[in-house]
Amino acid sequence: MGQFFTASDGAKINYIDMGQGPVLLYVHAYGQNMVVKMPFFESLAPHFRVVSFDQRGWGETPVQGELSLDQSAKDTKDLIEYLGLKDVYFAGFSMGVSSLFAYVRQFGTRHLERIAMIDMTPCFINKEGWTHGLSQGWYTEETYRKYLGWMDAGNYRDFRLSFTYEITMPNNAANPRDFEPTEEKYKILQEAMKDLPGGVDALLDTPQELQPVFRAYWVSMSENDFRDVLPKIDKPMAIIYGRPGSIYDEATANYIASRVQKPELYPVDNNGTHRLMISHEAEVNQKLIDFGNRRF
Repeated sequence: MGQFFTASDGAKINYIDMGQGPVLLYVHAYGQNMVVKMPFFESLAPHFRVVSFDQRGWGETPVQGELSLDQSAKDTKDLIEYLGLKDVYFAGFSMGVSSLFAYVRQFGTRHLERIAMIDMTPCFINKEGWTHGLSQGWYTEETYRKYLGWMDAGNYRDFRLSFTYEITMPNNAANPRDFEPTEEKYKILQEAMKDLPGGVDALLDTPQELQPVFRAYWVSMSENDFRDVLPKIDKPMAIIYGRPGSIYDEATANYIASRVQKPELYPVDNNGTHRLMISHEAEVNQKLIDFGNRRF
């Protein structure tokens, strides 16, 4: 699907450009691609000119060049300039928000008119008093090294079982996380995803050619700290988050709101997981539309 443009380093990037109206450029989450987001794009196309792309290694964009948030940010800028876009409404979910932070670090808010971030933290690893990272303060350098150890041993199933459980099941900051890929967690996920084609096993299977992609972006998310970037975000910013949340929560959203220059908080209530783009899809879409129609 889509079509290709050539990035500044010569890489071929798959992208879509659909609908009419103000430009909304969406950057996808970890492990996703444009195909799985097509119903989402179609729901926004009556309101916006929707532009998106497969980040390197995902979807139809091949593994080429550097796989990182910094490179995704460069590809975002290249696509904006290739299409001659101005006053872009940048929207991202999860890792797509990290790509936004990487964009602002390198290019400021050039070409951007407003921003929407959906359920993300500026700093993954919890350290030195920082407790607004992944899993409400429980994902530490030790867990990160555990995850890398599994990946380096080719054991992507344990990594993805642990992480999928974290993003799927409700939790709270007072509950310690062990991140262990237990059989009990597998059975809970199996029941929760029984209606998914292929069940939970379809999510836990990582083809060999995708393993370096999963690793590279996980390293990039974990090893970047974008807290210093937040004050540089000088455009209106919608902070959309699940309440009470699970891997992130209201405290994370409030921290971000206290650092950016023009925040707008949009809680998605009765949401206790990171899957608000699935469980509350219509509500998230409407919040994006409402914010896109705001006059500033």
